Amino acid sequence: YFTVHPMDLHRRELSQLVGNNFAGMIANEASQAPQAAGKARRWRKRGRDVLAAGVLWSMRFQGDFRAFLSLDDGSARLSVVLSGDDLEVNRHRLRKEQPLVIFGELSYDDYEDGYRIRPQEIMTQEEVRQRYAIGIQITVGDDFDYAVLLPILQQHRCVPGLPILLRAVLDGQQADFKLGADWRVEINDALIRDLDRVCGAQRVMIRYRRPDFGRAQQTSEGE
Repeated sequence: YFTVHPMDLHRRELSQLVGNNFAGMIANEASQAPQAAGKARRWRKRGRDVLAAGVLWSMRFQGDFRAFLSLDDGSARLSVVLSGDDLEVNRHRLRKEQPLVIFGELSYDDYEDGYRIRPQEIMTQEEVRQRYAIGIQITVGDDFDYAVLLPILQQHRCVPGLPILLRAVLDGQQADFKLGADWRVEINDALIRDLDRVCGAQRVMIRYRRPDFGRAQQTSEGE
């Protein structure tokens, strides 16, 4: 990819959940692992829990019950192996260039001479939105035409839905407002595209609460 990496389309949104990219996670893990004598390889008895996001770059199946995945976030690649029940549970999520959020244990794999995540949970971007999104933030200025929002919000209105969070930036000052319950919406790709079209992509952001993947709250940066 010489122009846009597939992850670039999702990075701004998912970076709220994942504090570090793959290269940073690998560097942090390698720096805390003793180096094997006479080798460049590093090892640890146990890895560390991380929360990682990347696109499914490639996958290879060994029979019907084992899959070898390669995830790429534009900075590095990590491997994931699924087998047995784990593969069956996640099979419908395995589409090439699908953004995936994975909570699991990052460690060095001596056999593959690379880093691997042993997943505890895998979610698609849509599943992450449904579980952790708390609203859609729209940044507006004093020249914004609020009328352009009405047909979009009416089209995507949903109960219970999620709130619209307005961030008004006027004369260098900033104020946040939440629209009433009558304007709650269902978050999906169609809504985001419509809002990006009339507001500008840099002014629209899905906001998230912190994930609750066990220790991921402390280690989402792979630190």
